[in-house]
Amino acid sequence: MRHAIDYAKYRAKYRFGKYLNLESPVDVSLELASVCNMRCNYCYHASQDNLPFTPGIMPFDTAISIIDQSAVFGVHSLKTNWKGESTINPDFSKIVYYAKGWAGGSRFIDRITNSNFKFRTDRDDIFRGLACQTKVKVSYDSFIPDVFNKQRNGGDWDITTRNIDKFYNHAHRIKSETKLVIQAVRTKLNKHEDLEYETKRRWPEAQISIRDMVEGQGRIQA
Repeated sequence: MRHAIDYAKYRAKYRFGKYLNLESPVDVSLELASVCNMRCNYCYHASQDNLPFTPGIMPFDTAISIIDQSAVFGVHSLKTNWKGESTINPDFSKIVYYAKGWAGGSRFIDRITNSNFKFRTDRDDIFRGLACQTKVKVSYDSFIPDVFNKQRNGGDWDITTRNIDKFYNHAHRIKSETKLVIQAVRTKLNKHEDLEYETKRRWPEAQISIRDMVEGQGRIQA
């Protein structure tokens, strides 16, 4: 009951924060990496020559310092995401495990990672790190390999799918504590797929989030 109340307060602050006189941030995004191992057609990483930022990896000590400061302020949500693939950071698992150690009450009540799940399936350290989060969002646009690999340029449907399968049933993942969300971008390449049905068929307890692209946007050719 207490958790539900704390979570409701956090979401209210998140939604109406601009109208409130808040003394500390509601959420903090921790950009562990601004590099990516894919070149998705609708992402700025598709054109490495025109990146509007300098790619890099956040040092471990910097991440820990930000987490410590956020915890002191009582930040409700810590997100390892933004312009890159967080799991590329060699200290990813240690960082998110450390953050989980600070969690309590309304502090770090949400710990979220966005990932493309393109890492070796034997990287159990990454899976254990992901299991420290309250929500893991996986970029997965298609159940058809050719469509996925074309839309997620540089991706590998086989590896990503195997990794989702493994994480879905991983021994360290408590399903009631770590939600799995399949995030898809709907384009003209996958518009005929019933992504929600296929997700529920393969990973019944996973959530599904679909974002429709505006026609004419992005770099996808078909």
